[in-house]
Amino acid sequence: MLGLLVISASAPPVGGAGTIRMAKFVKYLPEFGYQPVIVSLDKGYFKRAYIDESLLDDVREATIYRLSPSIDNISSIGKPLRNLRYLRLAKKAFRENRIDIIFSTHPLPTAHWVALQLKQRFGIPWVADFRDGFLSHPFYSAPFWRRRYDARLEQSIAENADVILTAMRGIADYFISKYNIAEKVVFIPNGFDPDDFGDKRLGQSGKFSMLYTGTISRTMRADNLLLAVSKLKRKGILTKDNFEALFVGQTTDEFSRLVKKEDLGEIVKSLSPRPHSEIYRVMEQASAFLLMVPDCQSCGQLLPSKLFEYIGARRPIFALLPEKNEAKELIERYNLGIVARCSDVADIADKLSKMIESCEFSPDPKVYERFNRKNQAKRLADILGYLIEGGR
Repeated sequence: MLGLLVISASAPPVGGAGTIRMAKFVKYLPEFGYQPVIVSLDKGYFKRAYIDESLLDDVREATIYRLSPSIDNISSIGKPLRNLRYLRLAKKAFRENRIDIIFSTHPLPTAHWVALQLKQRFGIPWVADFRDGFLSHPFYSAPFWRRRYDARLEQSIAENADVILTAMRGIADYFISKYNIAEKVVFIPNGFDPDDFGDKRLGQSGKFSMLYTGTISRTMRADNLLLAVSKLKRKGILTKDNFEALFVGQTTDEFSRLVKKEDLGEIVKSLSPRPHSEIYRVMEQASAFLLMVPDCQSCGQLLPSKLFEYIGARRPIFALLPEKNEAKELIERYNLGIVARCSDVADIADKLSKMIESCEFSPDPKVYERFNRKNQAKRLADILGYLIEGGR
């Protein structure tokens, strides 16, 4: 087995889309000859994160080093101190295990900084994974001094990493355009794990049930969805007997107030965050899945990881998206559902009504091969092998 040092700030049981991407690579890479060694921050660093113990099963074959919280978790000089301790722990993992290649994943950028130090010290191949954009992220914001530091760090990553791996095509395009490194930028999107769904075909209740999983932010147009649902309810098209919209995860106070104002409590319901294993059971009852992303001019690169779990669950997707967005292109390319303009209440109401009336679903079968987590891990394993053999 070849040794793979995985530097990821978050690791199970810390939940979240970014953690899951790393964990699924770690789950399947041993089948292709790699023994993962994970270096992460302890869950005590993630005060607001959802702790999902069910995710630990995906990393059971990995050796895990966790940086315990110290004064760096409360001190004003905490981050620099934490970074130095994190680097020291990564060096310890490097010394105690056979390591042939490094895989670091962002966010947090600290993981790439640690990998950069190891790359420069030991000279072994390094793959830098971007689950989200760094400077290119639509909501990146930092004081001037921090922006200068981050710009230097991003440039060092682009220059020193042997491969820049991205979860979104927009991030890949950014690195290619800004740093002229097309030869070492690789796009492997997020995906779904067949083991999470098995061979069963998901069942439905008698009413049309639309499910959203994850956090609703203030920049999403969930308000327009609620107004569209209210419009259809007033027309008698939607009732408590034929329709339900279920939101599993964190919502906003504005969302709750609008549900109450529009008298939607009987058909719009919310549940607090759930472990992934439980969410899959909730998904079994859904007729369709709801997808939303923030509505902003620079949000075209956003490609939510939940989209791929929706694909794995084999149900149509009702998406509220900006006009130009990677998710919109993917849904239309593979015939995965219906896309409505997130800024247009009338368009949302019209297309939601059509989906409920005729919920036909005939996706392109190729989608299930392309976004299978095991197949994606095989592709990553091929890249790792190429670099280890000297193809840098």
